[in-house]
Amino acid sequence: MKKVINSLLALAFITLSIVPSALVTSAVENVSYNSSMTQTFNTNKITPKGLDGIYYFYFVIDSYDDYLILDQLGLANGKTKSYFDNNILLVVFANNVTGTAEDYVNESITKDQDTLCIDYSVTKEGIVSTDAVNYEIDYIIMKKSDISNVNLKAIKANLKIKYLPVQTPGFEREYSEEDRVLDLKYIDIKRYEKKMDLVQTPPKKNVKKPSKVKKVKVKSVKKKQLKVSWKKINGVKYEVKYSLKKGMKNAKTKKNIKKNKIILKRLKSGKKYYIKVRAYQKIGNKTYTGKWSKVVKKKTK
Repeated sequence: MKKVINSLLALAFITLSIVPSALVTSAVENVSYNSSMTQTFNTNKITPKGLDGIYYFYFVIDSYDDYLILDQLGLANGKTKSYFDNNILLVVFANNVTGTAEDYVNESITKDQDTLCIDYSVTKEGIVSTDAVNYEIDYIIMKKSDISNVNLKAIKANLKIKYLPVQTPGFEREYSEEDRVLDLKYIDIKRYEKKMDLVQTPPKKNVKKPSKVKKVKVKSVKKKQLKVSWKKINGVKYEVKYSLKKGMKNAKTKKNIKKNKIILKRLKSGKKYYIKVRAYQKIGNKTYTGKWSKVVKKKTK
């Protein structure tokens, strides 16, 4: 009996030692995606100083606001606002410093728990050029639901390089292959927007100044008060200037008037006041003013 028990215990120990290893499966999953590589893009359009020493980088575009930054740079590809409700766009810039074609191919994208990994291959035909650094751009589209648990600020990338033979004197080489782990940098497109000069200066708009205020009327409604009204102009605010002098010397001003009327209070009783009105509109940091109305005079009670 003792031998039977010992045999069973030994069998159980062996089983416990084997089962876990049999149950262990790879956590790496293939991710569904769509990849579209573009032609060479020269960083002179961005500002090279913002990319010094960076040969592989990417943007995460998960909202339409971010997508508009790409659009201003001329890198958008026709996506609508509703598109980003369910989808995410990765824009990966892959280094290209050769004088001839480099054919980057997005071979696969895998997910290992919260880490995303992109596998690229590239065929280098020519020799290294000393011209400005160029990039191939990879537009990667994925469903947000497929990568909900992924840290998109720490994407990894691998690259298999195929060097084609070169016969140029002084630069000869035979066919070879090389595997690299890329130093792929995440760049927050909002944070680096100004630093990298991603947003081009928008064209100046022909801003039309507000119209001249017309039909100004002044009534003496109460003692030491005057009610001023005028014809309404849409989309503006108003400024009223009044003085005891016809030439508006030592005039007082009321600004930020939203309605087309105001009551001037604490005036001097039995005095004649000269009043004029103009409209103004603030766009950005600049204020556009219309012409002053005709001066209207009225005596207070």
